[in-house]
Amino acid sequence: MQSPDTNPSAAVGDDASRVKEQAKQTTREAVDDVRRQATETAERQKYAAAEQADSVAGAFRDTADQLDRRDQGWLAEIARRCADGADRIAGEMRGKDLSELIERTQVFARERPATFLAGAVAAGFLLTRFVKSSERRGHDDAGNGRMFSQTEEQSHASTH
Repeated sequence: MQSPDTNPSAAVGDDASRVKEQAKQTTREAVDDVRRQATETAERQKYAAAEQADSVAGAFRDTADQLDRRDQGWLAEIARRCADGADRIAGEMRGKDLSELIERTQVFARERPATFLAGAVAAGFLLTRFVKSSERRGHDDAGNGRMFSQTEEQSHASTH
């Protein structure tokens, strides 16, 4: 009778077990690496979204200023509130982890769907007004609808 040390079947079984464990370990390491990379990417995107929220807040403030100049104070106030909200969102994004942000947004949308939708509509309305007013400022004096690039505007301004 063969001893377990010299039994070819046992040796093959041991090798298979080792290969199986190595494969499991390699898989765990790969999953951990993918998870780490996904987390890093999500964090970068979260901070980019916070920067975008800051930019949106600035756009709302610019819109509010334009509305004030046009004696549309009630719309200007809405724009300021949206700017404040965008500032809060940017701060929340920077201060919370991604899963918590998603959960809080879902809870808010479930608890206050009308407010959530109204905020989205108001934001769209105000941003559209801002974009349209920004486009009008870029038209040339002849009013032919041609848009100037920033370089063309500077050249145009220096020749007039």
